[in-house]
This record gives sequence, C-alpha cells and structure tokens, in this order.
Amino acid sequence: MTWWHKLWPTNKLPVPFSETAVRQHRTLFFERWPLANDNTPRPRWSLTSLHTPYPTATAALQTHRHPAHRPPARSSLSLTEAFIIASTCFAQTQYEVYVAAGHTEWVKPLIGTDAVLVFERLDTAALAAQPLVAGDVILFSWQEQMVLHKLAAIQPTADHFHTHAGLAVPLTAVQSRLAAVFYTRSPVLLDEVPPRQPHQAAVQVDAWHESLLAPLVPANKPTPHSAISLSNGEKRLDWALLRQLLRDYNGDVWRTIANTNSMEPFVDATTALPFERISPEAIAKQPLVVGDIVNWGTPQVGRLHRLIGRGPQAAFYIIGDNNGSVDQLHGREQIHTAEIRHRVIGIIFTRQQIVDD
Repeated sequence: MTWWHKLWPTNKLPVPFSETAVRQHRTLFFERWPLANDNTPRPRWSLTSLHTPYPTATAALQTHRHPAHRPPARSSLSLTEAFIIASTCFAQTQYEVYVAAGHTEWVKPLIGTDAVLVFERLDTAALAAQPLVAGDVILFSWQEQMVLHKLAAIQPTADHFHTHAGLAVPLTAVQSRLAAVFYTRSPVLLDEVPPRQPHQAAVQVDAWHESLLAPLVPANKPTPHSAISLSNGEKRLDWALLRQLLRDYNGDVWRTIANTNSMEPFVDATTALPFERISPEAIAKQPLVVGDIVNWGTPQVGRLHRLIGRGPQAAFYIIGDNNGSVDQLHGREQIHTAEIRHRVIGIIFTRQQIVDD
C-alpha cells in the first residue's frame, strides 16, 4: 500500500492520479523559442555526468559552471506522488499543475524533466496580493504561442515588459506565474528528448541570461514570487495539509529561510522548501546526485546548498548557487554523505517581503 492510500480511499484519489494519466493530460513540452536571442545549443546532462567523481573541488567547480553541468534537483518522490501533493495542496481554481518534459535544459537548473510545476493564474486578487516583480517566472501569450520567461526587470508604471530578446510584451499578455516546483526521481534517459506527442502542450522557452545564474556576477538576483503568504492562515495554500502529507513521506517544510542570498536566484528568504529526511529508504529510491539541494552539517555548522560534484568515496562538493567557493568543514572541501541530513523536494514561492529580494 502506497502512502497516499492511507489518506484517501481509491475512489477519492485526485484525478488524474496515475503516471500515465498525468503524462497524457498534464504535460508541458518545452521547446526553444524561435525568437530567442540565444541560439547556442544547450547540451543536456546525463546520468553519467551526475555521478562522475572529481579529484578536487576546483575541478568540480569548473565543470559545474559549464551550462551542461547545472542539472536541477531530484528527490525520492515519484512523478505520481509529487503530482498528488501539488494538486492536493494547490486545489483552488487559481492553480494549474503540470509535469515538465522536452527541452528543459533551456530553463535549468530550476526546472528539469519530470518536475511537477504549479502555476498561479494572474487574476485581480492575485495581483493585488503580489504584483509582478523582477524574478517572476511567467507564462505569456505571444503570436498564438505560450512562452515561459523569467522577468529580468519590470517598471511599476509600465504597461509592458521586455524579454531577453528585446521584445516589448504587454503585461496583459501574462496569464500565470510559477508558484511552486516539486522535484522527482531521475528519469531513465536524461540526455535524450522524446519527440512531442500530439496531446502535449507546447511551451516556448528563452534561455535565462547568464547574469541571472553566475555567482561571480556582482548583482542582485531576485527570486520568483507569488500571491501565497507564509502565514498559517493563508487561504491560497493549506500549510497544515502540506505538512501532513510531507510528514507521511518522512519530511516537512521549512518556511523560515536565512536571508544569506547564497542560493539566489531561486531560493531566498521568501521561499518555502518542502524537504525529506535522508534515510536508507530515500536513497534506495533516488541516490544523491549532482544538482540536489541539501541541508548538511553538524550540531555546530549547517548549510542549505547544492551538490555540484561527487568526491572520492561517499562524499560531495557542495556550494551555494550564488557563491564563488565550495563549502568546507574543518578545512576539508568534501562533505561526507553521513553529514547530509535533508534533501529539498520542492520550492514554493511566496509574497515579496523585501524590495529586490
């Protein structure tokens, strides 16, 4: 018996709930936007690249800075489990839940193949609670196509925004924004992209500019936001239900993240992070791989950063997305698996609390 059957009888499960049904009816297939200003081929990561050991932290760091080695996070959640959690907690009519497929290398490392995505429709109430701001990941309509884009800048008094390709898009063309991402297990094939099926919705993507991701670029990297509040009384998201689901999965959710900026542009003080505790069962379902966001530490030291390389034996090199050097513990640059306590299984974007966060 799977964990969700303890919560719902079979005839009460959210629909669609099977992996086949999700893939048939709720898939967003990412394609490179023909109008994008970056036509450089985007190499995909592979299972081999996620497990390759590096002799030094310098070697791991240099490799990770190459676009091909910035994979998204993974978790032990199956696609079905992640979809049920997302569709149950984001059950209101203003949300739509999808699974990502296709050329996700254009939007890495936030979104990867089989990630479950929650989009928030931009109605009057949503915009009143949280206007569009720089950093938001949006879906907008352009020439009868749906386009996914990350807002690099937006003027409060303007009626349009500019894409990375320099196009002026009316704000009225924006239909929804990304509210949450849930990570799942690695697909069997990562370096191949099956062709889009007729039932899969096509979404055009423009590669996010390097300045949004490179840690050595001396600029603020704002995170996405949504109309969700971190408050327990929030009507847009049932935090108590989310915690119940995650606890049944040997996890929980952090709603207080230190404002260190080390994980910008996708994790900051206004993001909430569902997580799972590292256990033999979780590792058996999904081993730790490069790209995972983990909490590691001792009673005296703790960090919430990303795995960027495997070291000798059971150890990893770990770094904040917005940092220039790898984490260290007592002078060593390799963090042992035994020191990794939690793995992030999702990111929930909430309302802006600090200007430009």
